[in-house]
Amino acid sequence: MSSKTQESFRIGKLLFTPFCRLAEDGRYKAGLSIKRGQGFSTHDRVSVYVPTFTSVEGALLYARAMGNHESIGLATPA
Repeated sequence: MSSKTQESFRIGKLLFTPFCRLAEDGRYKAGLSIKRGQGFSTHDRVSVYVPTFTSVEGALLYARAMGNHESIGLATPA
C-alpha cells in the first residue's frame, strides 16, 4: 500500500502530518499523524478517516482540514 505525505504543520506543541494511502479499491484514504513531545517521551496518534477520495489532493486536503479541526480540542495554551 503506497502513501504520500503533505508538509507538516505545528500548532502549539503539536506536530500535524497529513497523509493519504491508496485503498484496495483504487481510491485514497486520508490520514493524520499528531505528535506530541520530544525524544523518548514522544507520543504519536494516527487517525485514518472513513471517507475515500478519487485523488491524492482531495485526500490530503481533507486530512489537513481534519488536523485544523482536531487542533481546536487538542492544543493547549503555552
